[in-house]
Amino acid sequence: LPAYQDASPASAANQALLLGLENLGETCDFSIAQHHFNTNPTSLLRWGSLSLEQLLAGLGDGFAGLGDPAHAELTWNAGASEYKLRDPRYLAAHTWARQRLDDPDEREKIRLAGCARLRLLARKLMDDLRQPRRIYVFRPRRPRTLADFQALHAALRRIGPARLLCGNPGATLCETGQVEAA
Repeated sequence: LPAYQDASPASAANQALLLGLENLGETCDFSIAQHHFNTNPTSLLRWGSLSLEQLLAGLGDGFAGLGDPAHAELTWNAGASEYKLRDPRYLAAHTWARQRLDDPDEREKIRLAGCARLRLLARKLMDDLRQPRRIYVFRPRRPRTLADFQALHAALRRIGPARLLCGNPGATLCETGQVEAA
């Protein structure tokens, strides 16, 4: 993680705002912004990576079986110098385990602890979606259509009164600042 954090007087107001928002993916970019303002909410997708299609599948079935060791694989990501926990149905998540381990028993401890964390956070996300407490933020890796965002909003609303804020990296200048109500 970047080591910088905002300690300015305005930071408290930014923290309050950012605590009302929760990352839904596709990357953890938004979570880095939260971290910059020393806002560190606990959530399933804060430090996860997934596609819109995986997110829709997870929302559709309540992330059933996420955290089941039968579906979880621990892999070393040399580029990030850390182990990632991956469930190919739903997501890949940071473990923050940055030391490469030769001992398979130690790797298994990391995998099982990560599975338990994913189970807990999947339940928390589904419970949180049933309450109108947060605005969920979705920023895709590649440009998406309005129909994609509407499908995500509909999936969220089938669970509860969720509000959604989407950023589109492929927005044209005339689309920048445009707001579409679903």
